[in-house]
Amino acid sequence: MKKMMVFIFSLLALTAAGTAQSPSWKIAFNVLQVQKADDYEVYTTGIDGTGTRNVTNNKDVAWTYHSIPGKLLFVSDRGACRRCYFLYEPDLEGSNIRKVTNLQLEDSWMGSRSNGKELIVAGRIDTRVRYQLFIVDRETGAFRRLRDEPEAAFRDPTFSPDGKRVAYVYKKKRTDRAEIEEMYIMNIDGTKRRKLTTYPADDPLAKDPAYKVGPPVRRTNTRQHYQQHRIRS
Repeated sequence: MKKMMVFIFSLLALTAAGTAQSPSWKIAFNVLQVQKADDYEVYTTGIDGTGTRNVTNNKDVAWTYHSIPGKLLFVSDRGACRRCYFLYEPDLEGSNIRKVTNLQLEDSWMGSRSNGKELIVAGRIDTRVRYQLFIVDRETGAFRRLRDEPEAAFRDPTFSPDGKRVAYVYKKKRTDRAEIEEMYIMNIDGTKRRKLTTYPADDPLAKDPAYKVGPPVRRTNTRQHYQQHRIRS
């Protein structure tokens, strides 16, 4: 029996088979499988830790940031240039993987509404216009852009519970390294935008480890920054 060293970056709970009264749950998580090969995989496991499975099982960069009942969504650069992400959807066992849309995505969290029929994502039009907000029809792959701000950066969007508004992380000028990202909320038609956070620029954590809205920014990839786990296989 061999042991494999992995690094877990995030956990995601999702609904598997079961009834509405007694749902069955699984946990999905992202794993750095082989660091030198830049191979990241998505695993699922039962709540009790049994039935661990490599869902993506492909030598590429694959991360999951969202799920809907019975379906897992992940971004991957399979069949594309390195770190050029597209959205894929397998079943919970990793079978029947399909490409959801031809829109290239950013490395970002996402949300859904209408029982997963529509997704809110951060995507790119080309190398110059990146981190833009799009709504994607999960069934057809069609997408539409919410706001026309080519110089801005939107990321980590999510719908409000009623699906009528969207919250997201935003900076007015994507290339401005001095500008601090903040959290905003707006109507789904792009109107009535309101700023939710104001991060103190003189806070000692602003530069390192850059704790603001969203995940911390790291410019290194050393082991002490990640929790180590061993998975038996």
